[in-house]
Amino acid sequence: MGNPLTFDFSNPNLFVPVYRPLLHDRKRTKIIYGGRGSAKSFIACQIKVMKCLRMPRKKFKCLMVRKMKEDVPESIFQNIKDVIELWGLKDYFRVYEGTHKIVCKLNGNSFIKKGLNQVSTKSGNAKSIRNPTDAIIDEADEITLNEYIKLSGSLRGSKEIEEILIFNPPEDDHWIIKHFFPKDKESFELPDGSHTYIKSPINNCTILHTMFKHNPFINDSELEFYTTLKKTNPELYKSDGLGLLVATKTGGEALKNFDPVKHVTTEKLFRNDIRILECWDFNRRPHHTVGIWQFWHESTTNTFFMALTKEFTLEETNIRDVQKEINTWLKEENYDPTTIRLVGDHQGTKEMDYDVETFMSKIEREIKRGGYRVINETKGNPRVVSSLEFLNDIFGGYIFLADDSGYENCKIQIIVQAGCTFHVADFAKTKVGKDGKLLKIEKSEVVRDGSTTKVVKYQIRGHGVDEARYAAVGVFEEEYRLFRKKD
Repeated sequence: MGNPLTFDFSNPNLFVPVYRPLLHDRKRTKIIYGGRGSAKSFIACQIKVMKCLRMPRKKFKCLMVRKMKEDVPESIFQNIKDVIELWGLKDYFRVYEGTHKIVCKLNGNSFIKKGLNQVSTKSGNAKSIRNPTDAIIDEADEITLNEYIKLSGSLRGSKEIEEILIFNPPEDDHWIIKHFFPKDKESFELPDGSHTYIKSPINNCTILHTMFKHNPFINDSELEFYTTLKKTNPELYKSDGLGLLVATKTGGEALKNFDPVKHVTTEKLFRNDIRILECWDFNRRPHHTVGIWQFWHESTTNTFFMALTKEFTLEETNIRDVQKEINTWLKEENYDPTTIRLVGDHQGTKEMDYDVETFMSKIEREIKRGGYRVINETKGNPRVVSSLEFLNDIFGGYIFLADDSGYENCKIQIIVQAGCTFHVADFAKTKVGKDGKLLKIEKSEVVRDGSTTKVVKYQIRGHGVDEARYAAVGVFEEEYRLFRKKD
């Protein structure tokens, strides 16, 4: 750095690799969230120190924001000092320890402490800080939506306004999640925490999720901490380690034993040499729900897997066309068996009108057109409460194959392909009432037919759960009989 006005930050090793795209990102709002040990706060301070040096004289004034002003010195303020020292820039900055202010000697650009608990005085209100251009908001989940709007609205005086919000995972109904994130966390969040950049519905916003595994500079003692945490406190590991959003528990979950970390995998489950079970739940809205299940025994662990390998949830698509899509997918996957097992909602076996083909008949006919034989195992629908408890116990690892199965002391385990996002959400969010039956949470939708309109109501939760109930009871008939007998 011979020329004090020219600084070279091109060495990629200065930054944790997952954060490098942020260095060239010019969107106004950046959200960096996730697990601890991922250097979230440090990259935010690196970005701002570089910008402080790059911007014209007094065109950069960055607020160091915490909910409580007393927390700023030990968090953002300290991190900025650490970056300055690490990069050998101490000669170019003046640090005021008393007021917790940092000023660049070269251009007068500055970092200023801001606590949202400060009273509305000349020195305490964000509006009294003339033309702040940037903000680092640490522990952003601690502030309210109203506080954020006021703070964000106070940023002005630059064509490159930028705010960086940093936080560890809050509950999934937090205002930040509702305001900036896609509607369903299952559409972007992977249960192993490996997801990174997330497309925000807000155009001028970049969202990045990170965790300790994304940080190659993490030391051995921290790695050991997370390894131990995973064993001793799996729930805390999900949030603090993997950086997963905390599911809002309101009580009454239908499948209390369903655990995304335990039951959902990003590994491909579909095996083209194992016969599939197609299981259907019929609903025109939001869609017919189809699960593609496969079953196999793992001898090394003596476990019988019930694997949801694929889902089909095609909106505005009739039954024949859904089955055509399934047939096409099977061909693409080089599905080798010549047969398909079929189970569905028993309502699908009934004629909806005189001499009208049933839903199940339509499916069977389309399967045969695809070149496969059908084994239709559909029977009367099982009782809701008992079959739901049976499915929940399978998720909990409490159901074993019957003695006549040929496998001794063999536990049934459900695993779900991460791409089955509708099922994952349904398993996590479907509720039951006091009677133990599924709660019918409805959504209204305006449907237009030419010049006429009407309001249509339909159930938004429970379809994946119902489909899984039919599959579990249909395949494990004897185990279900013994389960009901025991109860």
